[in-house]
Amino acid sequence: MYPIRGIIAGDWKWEIYEKALSEGFAHFGVEVHPFNTSSYFTSRLTDRLQHKTRCGPLIRKISADLMTITGFLKPDFIFFQRPVLFPGNLIKKIKLINNSTKVLVFHNDNPFIHNLKYLRYRNYFSMLPLADIVYVYRPANIDQAKQYNAKSVNLLLPYYYSGLHDISGTTPKKTDVIFIGHFEDDGRDMVLNHLINNNIELKIIGTGWEKSLIEKKYIYPPQYGGKYVNLIKQSKIAIAFYSKLNRDVYTRRCFEIPAAGTFLLTEESIELEKILAKDIDCSYFNTKEDLLKKIQYYLKNEIKRKEIAKNGNAKIIHYHSNINRAEQILNDLAMLEKNPPET
Repeated sequence: MYPIRGIIAGDWKWEIYEKALSEGFAHFGVEVHPFNTSSYFTSRLTDRLQHKTRCGPLIRKISADLMTITGFLKPDFIFFQRPVLFPGNLIKKIKLINNSTKVLVFHNDNPFIHNLKYLRYRNYFSMLPLADIVYVYRPANIDQAKQYNAKSVNLLLPYYYSGLHDISGTTPKKTDVIFIGHFEDDGRDMVLNHLINNNIELKIIGTGWEKSLIEKKYIYPPQYGGKYVNLIKQSKIAIAFYSKLNRDVYTRRCFEIPAAGTFLLTEESIELEKILAKDIDCSYFNTKEDLLKKIQYYLKNEIKRKEIAKNGNAKIIHYHSNINRAEQILNDLAMLEKNPPET
């Protein structure tokens, strides 16, 4: 049997998305061809306007080039990562070129709640009823995608990037508590300020914090790749908040932090508790007072903290890597072949 061949179409800007998934597929011998939409754009005003409005000659060229490559490669699948530049009728054209190509669509933001930003996501919405499989980031998105007449909707959980986020070697714990993430006006700065006012050694790494209540001396610029992972590894406790704007019930860092071998302390979440057991694989908090109390407890109780961090690491490493997600997608494609949807 010939090897499975696929195209991953996206902007290829962040290694945790397209690159990580392509390496996951490669683990199973899948031949992956990148289609990089960001390479079409420059910093020129006309390019930026086309990217923002999702229309213009560059947008049409992107679709035309993808159709050309599809005709040449005849891939088994095309995986669209965060597709906002491709109109839905492109899927019809792809099927005319090669009807056996399966079209998979995934967006890890939450387009379904951004009613005022419909123009930004209109191409994504137009793809939903035509895609063979729509992947969504959070359980609530399953029914929401079906309201747009998506034929088959599956949950694709976050993951850690094997070889980047996982623990390797020993890293001294230099920082008591860390939070890595953007500022969102949801009260998280008041929660973190409460820790600072109670003498918790805290580092905050991320963007937008100049708008917050936090003093500048506690704020550090964002880091990426290995530097980002080392920040996690060097911390005894890492806090995670969920985006209220996206109505998240977990975040990618809830997977990356345990994978790096660090104790995760995150907001209470019924959905995440199905993945990481409370006080066994990580710990949860629901108020700023509760968070402070748990930080103080786990800083004093090193053995218990390390035991929970070890449990969380084992579970995430085993079940929640980019390789696991690629395997899930390949299994879904196999099921689709056996049980094609009724037309």
